[in-house]
Amino acid sequence: MIPVRPDWSDPSDLLGYKDLSGAYRPGRLSEVLVEASDPANQHKPYFICLDEMNLARVEYYFSDVLSIIETQEWQDERIITSSLINKDSLRLEDQLTYGDLHLPDNVYLIGTVNMDETTHPFSKKVLDRANTIEFNYINLEQYPTYTQLANEEVLKVNNSFLRSEYLQLVDVYRDYQDLIHKTTEKLVKINNILEEIHSHVGFRIRDSICFYMVYNQRFKLRTDDEAFDTQLLQKILPRVQGSSSSVKRVLLQLMQGALGKSLSVTELMEDASELYLRWNSMGEADAKHPQSARKIAFMLRRLEEDGFTSYWLS
Repeated sequence: MIPVRPDWSDPSDLLGYKDLSGAYRPGRLSEVLVEASDPANQHKPYFICLDEMNLARVEYYFSDVLSIIETQEWQDERIITSSLINKDSLRLEDQLTYGDLHLPDNVYLIGTVNMDETTHPFSKKVLDRANTIEFNYINLEQYPTYTQLANEEVLKVNNSFLRSEYLQLVDVYRDYQDLIHKTTEKLVKINNILEEIHSHVGFRIRDSICFYMVYNQRFKLRTDDEAFDTQLLQKILPRVQGSSSSVKRVLLQLMQGALGKSLSVTELMEDASELYLRWNSMGEADAKHPQSARKIAFMLRRLEEDGFTSYWLS
């Protein structure tokens, strides 16, 4: 657990810095990466949680890590990245420990965020590399149970169970051509909608969503529509925000896709209350993508009532 401070403006608090004597002072993240990179620990998954990640601007203090993620490649059955720290800039005694510091494939990065007037919004650079999982719907009527778990066996899971098996679309294209084509066709239609507000997605998100759909089909987890619903919620809708009529038109067109039926977009541009009031009361059981439809309904309500909407505010 690494608590983020509001005064972080560069990567030094995470990765470390050189003091006046030239000695390298590691940051909290560097210390974990050194431990995770140890050959004796490479089978163990390490979860790093940046708590209250958006108290400072993520693009400032996390920029080096965001860039390094893009350098992932396979080498000797491991996923490696470029170095996070320039080896030549370190003293000889520091080079042994930190000179080859990279992001190993047994490290998983998680950030918790709260969105209010004291925090910073996310850029598309950050959103493109993340899956947004929302915890807005809370049922307070959940209570502790007294079930005894003494006989439960702890299952030790090797990192290979969690690590990605795919880095490039070519890794899965041969075996899942039909699924990739169907998924891409859906994203092309969504991109045609999002282009109106300059929020269309690129190859990075296309590949990420295709990998998600492949895993879902490969392990028979859910239907394709259910899996795609989750990706709409986690990868597409967080990009939509604004106060213009174009944003409202985009949300209504996305709602058509989420419901799986045509809507009178022209009429709803004047008043979309029938959509979000319906979802407030009971929703639509036959919606093609019900999670996304519910979120879009909340975003439409925010836009009509407050004049501005965002995935994070609804």
